[in-house]
Amino acid sequence: MNIPNLFVGCSIIQGVLHSSLECFFDQGCLDAVQWAIISIYSIDIPILEANTTRFLPQTLIGVLLDALMVEQWGELIRYDQYYAQCAPKLCSYTYIAHNNALYVFTVLVGLFGGLTAALKFLVPTFVEFIRKKMRPKVPQMTDIQPGKPC
Repeated sequence: MNIPNLFVGCSIIQGVLHSSLECFFDQGCLDAVQWAIISIYSIDIPILEANTTRFLPQTLIGVLLDALMVEQWGELIRYDQYYAQCAPKLCSYTYIAHNNALYVFTVLVGLFGGLTAALKFLVPTFVEFIRKKMRPKVPQMTDIQPGKPC
């Protein structure tokens, strides 16, 4: 039996990639393949219609796989319709990052700079407060007026 554009290679994948689906577009060829495959079940396989695809019947399966077997990419992205139809309860994503040496160095320098700025303000204020508390209390003198008993 001769099947057009069906090849056998050193490996199965080589033969498949260099073959085409041309036989699936011809009813006579498809019937012959079904007759050659002895099966206890009768399988009704309709032929492929050439006008429903942008690929020719002679297009190699390798070319179809390179095109991901996609006839046409639809790139209209509508997030509002997605969320309306799917109605997810929660949307989240996970971002896994590994800190490199430059990031760690930058964070440490930033922390040191922030601490330095904060301590420049806080330490003099704290020292002034402590010095006021540690200062000895001088008793206040009351005015004594002449002629009045104490």
